[in-house]
Amino acid sequence: MGDCMVKSSTPQTAGMLEAEARRALQDGDPRRAEALLRQALAAAPKSLSLLNALGHALSGQRRLEELSL
Repeated sequence: MGDCMVKSSTPQTAGMLEAEARRALQDGDPRRAEALLRQALAAAPKSLSLLNALGHALSGQRRLEELSL
């Protein structure tokens, strides 16, 4: 999935976006991971796994002020 933009988000799509975001984090690209995770969260806004991964993406960008709920 080379493109960050997905037209519609479903729970299944959210899982695919999360997998791609985790690869982006492993590759040292927290900005890309954040974009993917925000799309996934549109479909599953209460997903603890997605929220946790978003925290890692924000931390990787030193945007710690955004981590508080």
